[in-house]
Amino acid sequence: MYDVFLLIEGVSAFTVLAAAVCLGVSQRFSKSSLVLIAELIIPIAVIIVTFGLINLLHNMSSDPEGIFAALSLVFLPLLYAIALNALVRVPGQDHIQASPDWRFRALSFALLITLLGFYASPSNLGLDSFIHQDSVGFVALSIMLVGVLAHFSGKPRLVSVYKALTPIGLLGLSGGVLMVFANLLTPTGIGPSLAFGMLSLFLALWLKVLLRILVLNGPEANTDDSWLTLGLPFATITVIVFFALFIVP
Repeated sequence: MYDVFLLIEGVSAFTVLAAAVCLGVSQRFSKSSLVLIAELIIPIAVIIVTFGLINLLHNMSSDPEGIFAALSLVFLPLLYAIALNALVRVPGQDHIQASPDWRFRALSFALLITLLGFYASPSNLGLDSFIHQDSVGFVALSIMLVGVLAHFSGKPRLVSVYKALTPIGLLGLSGGVLMVFANLLTPTGIGPSLAFGMLSLFLALWLKVLLRILVLNGPEANTDDSWLTLGLPFATITVIVFFALFIVP
């Protein structure tokens, strides 16, 4: 028998809705706010889920039997973001209008950081849990490569980097997962490999949100990180990894 109440969790729902409000601030709650929310709410939800997954990995040894129940709760923000993405799409308007007031953009980003900081605070994870030298290096080198290619092809470099950040993050996640499978029989290599993948995606999406709100907040950088292009690959890869970690003795 199915229990729909398992899909209701107050903190996750509030965090996703509050993130949407923070995005609306940057466009002063105009109609363009809906377009920006539709564009960024799924990347933000993936960032929120990554917080939960990192916390789950830190506490995995304390309750191994409850890991899959906890995993389902961790992914609820992504479910809510997908629903919100579908609700706020504006027919006939596929880009946002540039907001000339930087103060609203800065306030929006500051509120978003504060919100996600409060969401992550109960986990007692330090800042070092989200900093991985190899992930930083991978994302930085990828951005440099995209910028160089954009320069020689005559495309706007910053816009090209912005549009490449989601693929860069997913590439890093996929690379980390491949390293996890290569180290399944040598447990000491699993943690660093998984950290590299998850934090590469985490960093790339944070940069994407930062650029969109603070710098590229006009129609020139329109992208569509939907359920199919970001949510589904992220969820599928992550669930496969967790199953593999528990199936292999």
